[in-house]
Amino acid sequence: MAFEAYEPSVVVDDFARKIDSICVWNDTLIAGLSDGSLLFFQEQQQQGSAQSSGRVLSSWQVTRVQKNFGKRGIQQLQALEDQQYLLSLSDDGVQLHSLPELQLVSTASRTARGATAFAWDDARQLLVTAVRKKVISHQLDSSHTFLEMTEYELPEPVSCLTWVGTNILLGTPKSYWLITPAASQAMEVLPGQVVLMYPAVQPQLLFAAGSGHAPVMARLASGEALVTKDSVSYFLGPDGKPSRKTTLSWSQPPNALVAGRLYVAALLPGCVEVKSISRVGASAAEQTLLLPGMAVAAPAPSSRGCLYIASSGDKGIRQLRPVPLERQARLLAAAGDFQGALELLTLMEDESAAAAAAAAAAAAAGESGAGDEAAGESSTAAAAAAAAKRQ
Repeated sequence: MAFEAYEPSVVVDDFARKIDSICVWNDTLIAGLSDGSLLFFQEQQQQGSAQSSGRVLSSWQVTRVQKNFGKRGIQQLQALEDQQYLLSLSDDGVQLHSLPELQLVSTASRTARGATAFAWDDARQLLVTAVRKKVISHQLDSSHTFLEMTEYELPEPVSCLTWVGTNILLGTPKSYWLITPAASQAMEVLPGQVVLMYPAVQPQLLFAAGSGHAPVMARLASGEALVTKDSVSYFLGPDGKPSRKTTLSWSQPPNALVAGRLYVAALLPGCVEVKSISRVGASAAEQTLLLPGMAVAAPAPSSRGCLYIASSGDKGIRQLRPVPLERQARLLAAAGDFQGALELLTLMEDESAAAAAAAAAAAAAGESGAGDEAAGESSTAAAAAAAAKRQ
């Protein structure tokens, strides 16, 4: 039986309007369209019929339509972690809106007309935006206003960018670059008035981006970044150097990459290929999903680990829901990859132990029901691990 890391399902199919961007906010999926509209989708669950063995089924409903949210297409969306705000990029520039009200809070200066992408550092509240041959950085202050900090110049237009550690990784049509921001300097601009200045630095050329294919990159939870040259993706560390000796090879140059906790999905013209992040080269832990035409991905998974991908044509949006770890482990064991199965079962045990500890705390507060369930999961994982070891 073929390995399964994700189970695809339909959010919306045969969608006649062009989708430029998607992101996840709590339990809501937000799609930005080429006409400047926003669509809000929410999953509606219902109990399945007897023929489906009582399995919980789900469907998605459009719960809100916000017309004229942006000028022309909405190129990029990102909901800020643990905050009720939405970052968007359109011809209006990079803007911050409140959620769910969608009230404009702030606009990043000099990002209107010509901006192609942005990257957000949630820990430091820093925004960097690619605007033609420049990268402009902004700080989001305590009043949720963008303050312009630094401008960096490059020899060609920037197509994509992401944070890697505290540095900025850039992709241009021909090359990959790294910017290492300089430390701030205190300067007295008027007597008694001191401001922090952020000197511009020269971007560092890393390597060529490939022959005739747009640069593609993704930020990983490990602090690394994946960058793609033709049909091969390389792991880079914060210094811009390869952080691993291994690479990920795809059957075609990807349109986009999106990383989950354990796997990375490459959106290829004819399908979606999924490979392990931690066990690079383990062929038993690879999956091919026959989802042609997918080219847009949400920048981060949902709280449940689901990935969301969309077609820029008429094939709609798909949810990639993680297959339970126990099932993944059984599939790997059946394929003879016992080491991979044991790693997943160990991860299950760790998660079950954390769940059991949380349940115990809840039981002490008078919510004992959850503890029994977590304990049951822990014993199941332990039994499965023991069975795998005996094999």
